[in-house]
Amino acid sequence: RRIGLMEKQAIVADCFSEMTLAFDLAVFGKKPGRSRAIDRYAKGAQVPDGSPAEITLKALQSATFRLVRVKGRHEILGNMLDDAAHKEVLWLIDEGLEATLTEGALLAARLIRLGAYYTTAGAIVPVDEHIFENALISLAARCGKRDLSTLDDPRVPESFYAAAIRSGIMQRMSYSDD
Repeated sequence: RRIGLMEKQAIVADCFSEMTLAFDLAVFGKKPGRSRAIDRYAKGAQVPDGSPAEITLKALQSATFRLVRVKGRHEILGNMLDDAAHKEVLWLIDEGLEATLTEGALLAARLIRLGAYYTTAGAIVPVDEHIFENALISLAARCGKRDLSTLDDPRVPESFYAAAIRSGIMQRMSYSDD
């Protein structure tokens, strides 16, 4: 509903890429007065201390929404991203994105830190000037601010996801198993 995919009592998406945005909010989003689904799962999960499952679950719980610009390829693998809001350069390893990202591309994505590098949590939105402006307009209408002073506010990803869906850009994205 918050990103414009609900019609009556059903989710209606034009493509799988739009559904990834709904999945992202279902897992990582937070409604007022409620905990996140990923945190509720972690609380009940019985994973051995120090196990790969525990490390992965903690990384997922720490996933952050980021607005990043592609700086270029990493010398070994993946891409280097500039995160101006957090004032840091990130090393992203994602095979699909490595094959398709171009230098200078702006992305809104939920990222997971795994040691020295990051990977995506699935939801990725290519951001152009139109999407950026519409996300800020939506954010201002919902919470009275027209900036990205806190990317931790759950309304920020919702605003970018809704703007991307309205623009139709998600219909031009595809995910590959290759």
